[in-house]
Amino acid sequence: MTPRPSLLAMMVIAMLPAALPTAIVRGAEPSDDERQALAELAAEIDGAVVYTRDKRVRRVRIGEWKPEDLGAGEYARWSPDGRHLAVYHDGRVFVMQADGSERRALAKGDHADGCPIEFHANNRQVIYWKKESGFHVVDIETGESETLDLPGVYSGEPGISADGKRLAARWGNRLYAIDLEAGTHDQYARGCSAGVSPDGTRLMNNVGSHRQLEIHQWDDSDRMTLDTRDARPDRQWDNHHWSNHDDYLMAQGEGARAEAYVVRISANRPTRVTWEGDVLAPDLHVEQVHEHDDDDELASASSKPREQ
Repeated sequence: MTPRPSLLAMMVIAMLPAALPTAIVRGAEPSDDERQALAELAAEIDGAVVYTRDKRVRRVRIGEWKPEDLGAGEYARWSPDGRHLAVYHDGRVFVMQADGSERRALAKGDHADGCPIEFHANNRQVIYWKKESGFHVVDIETGESETLDLPGVYSGEPGISADGKRLAARWGNRLYAIDLEAGTHDQYARGCSAGVSPDGTRLMNNVGSHRQLEIHQWDDSDRMTLDTRDARPDRQWDNHHWSNHDDYLMAQGEGARAEAYVVRISANRPTRVTWEGDVLAPDLHVEQVHEHDDDDELASASSKPREQ
């Protein structure tokens, strides 16, 4: 006969705190130079990066290098206000709090080219992809889902502007700029890493054998090229994603380590932010930009959540 626990033991167990939804993941340590680069980035912005590794979602604060494990997931994306995370895992779309708690299944989805999900600009819906019917949106509160009315067929990598009026996506290696108000689209490049800036004025695509990233105006009136010369140890990149701030995006290394890099566009500067390797599809949420006397352009750019 199995002995029953004493009343005192049961009371002690009931008083213990609930397990935290996250756990610190042990990993490698940055070098002195890398710690200095992290400190410089943390002096510019407050925020956090999410990414996946071994089908687990990780989160690391800017300036730190020991990530937290937030549970199962193959892709993760921030909500614009930084309160929630959308997660794709094993053919299902989930939503959870930014700390990994209150995880809920929302819809069944598929995966083809690049990340198949994106939080909508309205903070209330998640964009996801289905093989037979393309992009859909699902409400994170009600679970109600509907098909997006789009001018073409696409296969992944959705990215939406902060006002919800412009979308970037891919069909195979064809990248499209989609005007949601006009109901039109134009192919703007071939390759991968489709994306649109939060202000809706710029697009991006991976070029140069994955050693460069092209940033150009929506109307193609101007272009600039970022490069991987300082994205060490990888020196190649992929799976870029624009953050909620116009001057910062994320890149996944595609070299020996496959680490995550925060890229400041105006400075053409990638900063390594992970030390465990095999990172997939990182995303950055900028909470605050710190003012600098020599950086008026950055300081004036808004990193606060945009009201819809």
